[in-house]
Amino acid sequence: MKAIIIADDVLSFRKVIKSIDAEATIELLKAFTSLNTVESYVSSNKIDVIFVDITSGKEEKLNLIQKIRKLAQ
Repeated sequence: MKAIIIADDVLSFRKVIKSIDAEATIELLKAFTSLNTVESYVSSNKIDVIFVDITSGKEEKLNLIQKIRKLAQ
């Protein structure tokens, strides 16, 4: 399973990466701290799972998730 992370703080990254490292079936492809490049990356790469920290910039991240879902359909 191929995954990416979208988070804007180090603690979120560490928690998710630690969980992914424990799960051998998940391959972390890339981690993003900025939303600017996520959409283009997802449109040109096959992603199975996206881990998103939505505690800050909630509306902007939710809009991005909706765009990504449309790309996947």
